[in-house]
Amino acid sequence: MTKKILISGYYGFNNSGDDAILKVLTQQLKEIGEKVEIVALSNQVEQTEKNYNIRAINRYNLLQITKEMKSCDLFISGGGTLLQDGTSNRSLYYYLMLLHLAKKHCKRVMVFANGMGPIKSGFNRRRTLEMLKKVDVITLRDQDSYDFLMELGLKHPKISVTFDPVFMMKSIEQNRINRIFEEENLDFDKKYIGISVRPWKEGQYIESGVKALVKSICDKGYEVVFIPMQHPHDDKISQSIIDQLDDNSRVHCLKGCYEADEMIGIMSKMDYIVAMRYHALIYAILSQRALTAISYDPKVRGLMDMLKVNSVCSMAQLREGELDNIVEKGIVDKSKTIDLLEMSHDEKLKSAYENIEIIKELLEGIE
Repeated sequence: MTKKILISGYYGFNNSGDDAILKVLTQQLKEIGEKVEIVALSNQVEQTEKNYNIRAINRYNLLQITKEMKSCDLFISGGGTLLQDGTSNRSLYYYLMLLHLAKKHCKRVMVFANGMGPIKSGFNRRRTLEMLKKVDVITLRDQDSYDFLMELGLKHPKISVTFDPVFMMKSIEQNRINRIFEEENLDFDKKYIGISVRPWKEGQYIESGVKALVKSICDKGYEVVFIPMQHPHDDKISQSIIDQLDDNSRVHCLKGCYEADEMIGIMSKMDYIVAMRYHALIYAILSQRALTAISYDPKVRGLMDMLKVNSVCSMAQLREGELDNIVEKGIVDKSKTIDLLEMSHDEKLKSAYENIEIIKELLEGIE
């Protein structure tokens, strides 16, 4: 008997990290030994169907969502940081509405490898708590998210902390990496430091701090590759920094829009990685590169704490011009960081797979 799984998340927005979650999840669901039909809510339906060979529906078409919800066997919310009001109340209410709709139609519901918070409004916190009490299983991708739910007062018998599902992602083959480097006019013989930045509230400090870092890196003989994670947003801030440099002859910005496994392959050829976005950091880890995180959000610090990696630059340190010093120390200690990440590889992979085992359990017994 075919089981239908409906998946929601921040899919179809050209965000590499969120699209990587969907890619890994669909790959794993197709391999679990059950006949499954996968339907995803997406902002770009045709692109999602083409990229992942699944059915997709418009994430804003409530009538179609309701129809699919009624006929599904399991509703999966995630991964990513979906339940938060830092972006907007509207985003939080959207994902809570989907959870409510699923339970209204008596569906099994899994909150899948989520980051939680921040949720600042007391009203929003109460609504989130009441909804999460009703779901069947909750897995979280970091300890801070678990602590946040405990702070809310959530008492749920099936809640656990796992690693992000993207830790199950594998890199591409070497010949594909070679072709990408040729297309981007990058030379394997040079020493590159990859930098991945995103727009944020304190954009002027990000630009000034990273600009100073790039100058320092180039003065030490490295070349820099900016690695955008979400197009066109990350491209714009990356190019803005490049344009401010007196000499940008040793600085590159990736022109292509690459899949997650390709990004991991690209990063594997970097000498060091400096990144803001959560999944850019995961790609660096999967490529076995030492790294420095720019912690613009609690989820970034939470990930680095779980990995026991200390090379983190807070926004306060960025404003104070400390990024260059932190990265310099990270480069000196990079062999120790790589050894640490390699030792914990199997643990991260096993923890990420726990999410799939839970899905298998939820599907068992559905007739």
